Amino acid sequence: MKRCPVSMARLAIVAVTLWGVAVGDQAWAADQLQARPDAPASAAAHDVLARHCADCHQSGDAGVPAPALGNILDLERLARQPHLVAPGNPEGSPLYVQMLQRIMPPQSPTGSVGPKGPSREDIAAVRAWIEQLPDRPACTASPTAGSDVGDRIAAYAAKSGDKARTLRFLSVAHLADSCLPQPDLDVVRRAVPGVVNSLSWKSDPVAVTAIDPSSTVFAFQLDAIGWQEEHWDKIVAAAGGGVGEALGETFGTATPAVRADWFAARVLAAPAYYDVLGLPLTIGDLERLLKVSNDSRMTAESRSSRDGDPKVTVSRAEALHGPIWVTRSETAAPVQALDGSSSTAGSLVTFTLPNGLHGVFAASADGMRMDRQPNAPSKAISVSGVRFGPEAWCPNCRAAGGAIALTGTAGEGLAAALAKDEAARRKAWGRVTGSSEGPIPETAGLALLAALHERPVDGERAAAELRIGVGQLLEIAAGAEGARRSAALRLVTGLVPRQAFEEMRPTLQGALGGPDGPAARSEPPSRIENRPPILALHPDKVRYKVGDRLVLTVATDRDCHLTVVSVDGKGRGTVIFPNDFETNGLLKAGTELVFPKPKDGYFFRFNAAGRERIVALCNSGGSVTDGIRHDFERQRFMELGDYAAFVGQNVVLDPPVAAEQAKAPEPRREVRRRGRRAAPPSPPPPPLVQPHQIARTGVLIVID
Repeated sequence: MKRCPVSMARLAIVAVTLWGVAVGDQAWAADQLQARPDAPASAAAHDVLARHCADCHQSGDAGVPAPALGNILDLERLARQPHLVAPGNPEGSPLYVQMLQRIMPPQSPTGSVGPKGPSREDIAAVRAWIEQLPDRPACTASPTAGSDVGDRIAAYAAKSGDKARTLRFLSVAHLADSCLPQPDLDVVRRAVPGVVNSLSWKSDPVAVTAIDPSSTVFAFQLDAIGWQEEHWDKIVAAAGGGVGEALGETFGTATPAVRADWFAARVLAAPAYYDVLGLPLTIGDLERLLKVSNDSRMTAESRSSRDGDPKVTVSRAEALHGPIWVTRSETAAPVQALDGSSSTAGSLVTFTLPNGLHGVFAASADGMRMDRQPNAPSKAISVSGVRFGPEAWCPNCRAAGGAIALTGTAGEGLAAALAKDEAARRKAWGRVTGSSEGPIPETAGLALLAALHERPVDGERAAAELRIGVGQLLEIAAGAEGARRSAALRLVTGLVPRQAFEEMRPTLQGALGGPDGPAARSEPPSRIENRPPILALHPDKVRYKVGDRLVLTVATDRDCHLTVVSVDGKGRGTVIFPNDFETNGLLKAGTELVFPKPKDGYFFRFNAAGRERIVALCNSGGSVTDGIRHDFERQRFMELGDYAAFVGQNVVLDPPVAAEQAKAPEPRREVRRRGRRAAPPSPPPPPLVQPHQIARTGVLIVID
């Protein structure tokens, strides 16, 4: 007899949460949708995002932020997110580019978004909405909040006496200075004590105290968390996160304070997370460490709804400090990842720390601890705020879908236990943070804090981290030379990947009067090659006047065929590279292309005030991009007409479908008759290019 289907649904949702699919993003229902805008362009975009994105990215609560995007149907807020949308510049908007590259909505285990992915018309609607957006208001926050962090830390240390040496500090001043939305900033402030306590084996909460009235700098004692000074030094050994570096003598370390988002991104990621907590190498050893009571273990299996669904087993047991949950998933056939490898099984463990917060542990089919391995999807997963990947084990996290129904009375018992465990965890979170959790899950706050560090960097964020005003960054872009000027121009005209910004940081600090030190140590490159090239594009000025000439700089991290398009104020596109003067479009990795040069025999000059977009495309899979085939005998600079319509006609929807069409037999040719010349053979079709092999970026240019 069925009993209480509500409890079954509740367990289904939490089973997915235990798996960690898009932590911080919550399920949504039709009555939770954001109000549909009245403006036609906004309404059309809202409808597309509701159909294709809201399943994972709409919480139903406009105050709930998420690591990537939690309220995609709040278009006004979405338009204010520079890491997602660049008003008036679709190719400079990661939201639109990911739709074109078929990265989002996420691919299924077969590597295809399938027939339910956005259509050409859907993608065109999102493009049209971005094109008509007004400029984003400039951030007006004072840069002084971040610039006097060192003074505040020194003053606090002076009042701490003998305990000053073991004080350490986490700062979010740069986030306030870069105008992070207030709801996100409130969550971040609460997450700072949460991340410290997530790394503690102490039963009492570690005191993490705001030392300033605006709650942007937080202090804690190393011995309160059970760390020695060398533990901290090992964590902060990588360059790039420090603030208040001149205070080393007071605290006995070169870096007593770091940016909180940098700290979270570093310690809430495997394998560093395992090392900081000192976790063992196997599930068995973990359970012995936690003194798991097997007599208390409850286990239930999933009830498959479709052929090919993974078999999911969820178990709960009592342990030394509280419950431990183990979610194991396995498939009858191996699930293929984007890199061509496969896996069939693995486990994810969430356990209880002495303070009541979550700990996390991922394992392979044989129970071995896992943080990175080749057989994985291209996207990292986040569980209880801890990130695994992008080479982490999670072959079935998308195959599992949005619901896991567990069978039998054991499933109902687990549902009741889960409600009890969640209440206890919320109470622990309140003790740690000094406030009730409210609508924001603990895991969303931790994951958001780490994700803020990893987002692409624009000029406002860069200036805040460098503790200067945006005006000073503009001065470097206008008056510096060489690498300093190039770095500043990239930041004030577009988005820069985090790692690229870390490599720029010493150069920019040199422009501000500091030493041009070595770049921050790079993370190992991803072993997954199925990703677009990383493409950098910037003009030679921030603003132009009528009559000025334009020079562009383009670079990439992977060999690819470059196409650059100029889109005028009426939306007409013209290919400006390659052209009849420079016909070779191959751009080598690590090579900076500057064009046109004085010796090239051509130049670009603005002849009217207004706005122009420069779009760069780089294809690592072939020389034909978006159907552009050059005929320099007819046109020195190929004209594309209405560029939005041109792109819409050439959107690649689903690679597997395109591949099947390529295999289709050719139509029968007409038999040649006497007196009639045979038609010339059709040219062979170009090689099939996957959308994720094409990098896209764009800059918006203002001509006064």
